[in-house]
Amino acid sequence: MKKLLLIIFAAIIISGCKKSNGNAPSTNFTGKWYITTDSLAEYINGNMVAHSKTTIDHQGYLDFSADGSGYDDIIRQTTQGDNVDLDVYESFTYTASGNTVTFNIPAQSVGSEEVSASMVTATVQTHTNNNLTLVFNNSGTSGGNTYSEVQIETYSK
Repeated sequence: MKKLLLIIFAAIIISGCKKSNGNAPSTNFTGKWYITTDSLAEYINGNMVAHSKTTIDHQGYLDFSADGSGYDDIIRQTTQGDNVDLDVYESFTYTASGNTVTFNIPAQSVGSEEVSASMVTATVQTHTNNNLTLVFNNSGTSGGNTYSEVQIETYSK
């Protein structure tokens, strides 16, 4: 009888212990995500010195393939503030884990520009079937000052 109770107790404990990933979003980004807004805040020594938010209205996109490759349809803003789809694409590979996605961008020609190889990491703020928000943080120091940028890009399918 003691063995039976011990087995039942162990089964209850094991079935009750479920690995939880907290609020970590799904890492399946496969598909075409159209950018809707791009927000950029710039800081010097923790003080915001500039902020802009641009509504892009589905003119550019990130396209994630299931094999870990993808490309970015490049949008540029004119001096008049208009968004222009340049019909040029930047390729990348990506890895996703928990709430982090890392983009590996190889050296390449994008339109008339040469792009240096780089690695960029973003935090996934939200991810549902139809909405994706990525937060990019960049910082550095120069001349005794700390400079940082926080860019928030919102996408929809």
